[in-house]
Amino acid sequence: MQLQLTKFRVKNFRSISDSGWVETSSNTCLIGTNEAGKTNLLMALWHLKPSTELEIIPLRDYPRKQYSQLAQIKGDAVFISAQFAIPENIVAIIKTWFKREQVSYYTKYNLSEPETPPVLEEYLTDNELEQMIVHRKLNGDYEFDFPLIKEYNKKTAIITREINRQCLKLIPNFVYYSDYGNLDSEIYLPHVIENLRRQDLGEKELAKARSLRVLFQYVQVSPEEIVKLGKEKNSKQTTITIDKNDANKELNKQEIEIKASTGEIAKEKERKKEREILLQAASRKITEAFKVWWKQGNYQFRFQADGNHFRIWVSDSLRPEEMELENRSKGLQWFLSFFLVFISETKEITSQPILLLDEPGLSLHPMAQQDLMHFFTTLSQKNQLIYTTHSPFLVNINTLSKVKAVFVDKGGNSLVASQLSKTVTLIQSSLYPIHAAMQMGIAQNLLLTSEPVLVQTNADQIYLQVIKNVLIQKGLYKAEKDLVFIVAANSNDIDAVLQLTASSSNQLPYMIFDASALSKEKSIQLKKEQYKLFIQRIIDIDQVFPKRNNYTIEDMIPTDAIAIAFGKMYQSDNDDFEYIIQKNQPILPQMEKYILDNELTLVTDWRTKIAFSINKQSAHIVKKMSDEQLALWTSLFNKLMTLTS
Repeated sequence: MQLQLTKFRVKNFRSISDSGWVETSSNTCLIGTNEAGKTNLLMALWHLKPSTELEIIPLRDYPRKQYSQLAQIKGDAVFISAQFAIPENIVAIIKTWFKREQVSYYTKYNLSEPETPPVLEEYLTDNELEQMIVHRKLNGDYEFDFPLIKEYNKKTAIITREINRQCLKLIPNFVYYSDYGNLDSEIYLPHVIENLRRQDLGEKELAKARSLRVLFQYVQVSPEEIVKLGKEKNSKQTTITIDKNDANKELNKQEIEIKASTGEIAKEKERKKEREILLQAASRKITEAFKVWWKQGNYQFRFQADGNHFRIWVSDSLRPEEMELENRSKGLQWFLSFFLVFISETKEITSQPILLLDEPGLSLHPMAQQDLMHFFTTLSQKNQLIYTTHSPFLVNINTLSKVKAVFVDKGGNSLVASQLSKTVTLIQSSLYPIHAAMQMGIAQNLLLTSEPVLVQTNADQIYLQVIKNVLIQKGLYKAEKDLVFIVAANSNDIDAVLQLTASSSNQLPYMIFDASALSKEKSIQLKKEQYKLFIQRIIDIDQVFPKRNNYTIEDMIPTDAIAIAFGKMYQSDNDDFEYIIQKNQPILPQMEKYILDNELTLVTDWRTKIAFSINKQSAHIVKKMSDEQLALWTSLFNKLMTLTS
């Protein structure tokens, strides 16, 4: 077992003055809007102990608005702190560092030696060495602390330089990856060689160079060697004056030259064959290894070198023809590049590294993103994982305690809200991925366990849900499958929703149309076309209100309740609406006429606002509703329940 990261804190790093302590688990998700500071959190944590060399550059990494203070602190500012849980097997190791024989380290490094050298066992019980905290400064120095060690005679255990070095060995390495490092399909080797030697690359170029470096480490041939193995040398062109008197001598010289060229050609052929065999072996190796990771297809990779060019070709079982990597999906490019970085930077590490993934799978299809999230769950069984996202498909709603919201406060500082229940207005936009993920989960479950019913407006959806709830309370709702009402506002929406909600038995969803002219026209069209074999699944309000025209779902609600709700929204100096309403006529045209006659203006989505008002007072309405009204509701739902049985 190894140390487990339990929380970390970023200070004085780029956009972050102080993130506060961020608790972590085996699989932690950081959500937030663009520019919230998610990347900076991961970058700071990566600097704690990167799996490869990573320089701390104060000009780049220290907050710009505080840069003038940097000279005063001389690089002593701590920018990343992390707390690790110590497993029992490592507790025993750490205890040995504090025994009496370690006292020589105190004098060696001119540290004040205590009167009685600290012996850990004298003041520490077995369960008190539980945590280790590490701090790293901008100047690169480390500091370690064991916060639960109790003082013994007012003295604490001394962390010597040697103990410091041993503690550093215990910390897991961090592997960071973002899509900046995605590989290209065709790689120009001279540029690769140049960039791998340069020290002045920006972050994007550094990420690309890093992926190229690990690619050639995986191939086990350097780009210089690939160029060398494929280099063709021109035969020497020697100009010789032919001596007519010595033709045989000239002929012998030509033969020698031809033999030399043939030998060089043979060497070139041998070098190219060696390069081809090396690349074939690497191609087979990555193809087999990639199958274990990626479940979206059975992919075959082939590395090819041609002069100064290096190409990656891809094929799969569905598309056996080879294509350049760049012409395949961005998701495949991301996953292959991350795969190479991970296996390259972790192959020589004895402990399992902690993975830091910045916006992983951003270009993946939603279903592939969900597969990626499941892959993360598997990966986190061996490697702690922290990733950032604003995709709802990468948020696991079953483990919301592992999701942290990153946001920017009014002072421009990046902060982390570990408790999603905080009612901070600033984090609301950051929480969108969670809200969307929850809604998708609910929608998916509803469609799997319920019968969809298409309606025309949001108001229809609310009213029908109110009616259903009342019938459930009165024991009059006995559908075998629950009904869920879905809004399809226009013809295009209806056509799209029909395809999405068609059941596995090819049954089309139920539809409810009011008696307006446009609704009647659409109803007739669907009965002639898509619903030709499912006419009974279209319910017209005319069937509920026989011999009445222009009735809508609003007419199923008690007239007085609708009138009062409408009257609260629209007041005039003339008669109140509830006193002039004609109860035996469709109510919607009367409301529209009242607005026009009184020169009022309809607010946006006014029908939906009235429906929300009715929903809030539904319990009060039920007490006053007539038997006739209840029979009307039962009549409509009996038609639906008959169809579901």
